[in-house]
Amino acid sequence: MDREELWKDILKVVGGEEKIDEVRECMRRVRLKVNEKEKGEKGRVKNRGGVMGVMEKGGQLEVMMGNDVGVVYNGVVGKMWKFGKGDNAR
Repeated sequence: MDREELWKDILKVVGGEEKIDEVRECMRRVRLKVNEKEKGEKGRVKNRGGVMGVMEKGGQLEVMMGNDVGVVYNGVVGKMWKFGKGDNAR
């Protein structure tokens, strides 16, 4: 999957930027604090091309990305700014 399309696909799977309360970048992971989690969300994210794994930890989805973490993080943060939640990116 195209690196640029990967973050868009992850956003779609979790229900859009309006469902993300917070996003963080940590080494090779993007951590998403998602409100209103849907059943099966973890599995749907994990099955996307370019995603190495997904863990739920501390109320967050940790999406393991490897070297694509920066592209995905920046894409999600950019979308959150447009939605008015940019201050929740760390």
